[in-house]
Amino acid sequence: MKYYCIKQHDITDCGAACLATICRHNGYKIGISKMREVAGTGAGLGYLATR
Repeated sequence: MKYYCIKQHDITDCGAACLATICRHNGYKIGISKMREVAGTGAGLGYLATR
């Protein structure tokens, strides 16, 4: 099994990078910039869990 890792661009991209990695692992090619648009800039995992 291949493992994908989308790296965050700065300290506030952890949530977007995590979601982009999960999407990529499941066959969806969604980049971190698109995830940042959807999730909101600077969204951490704690914030995304409440959305």
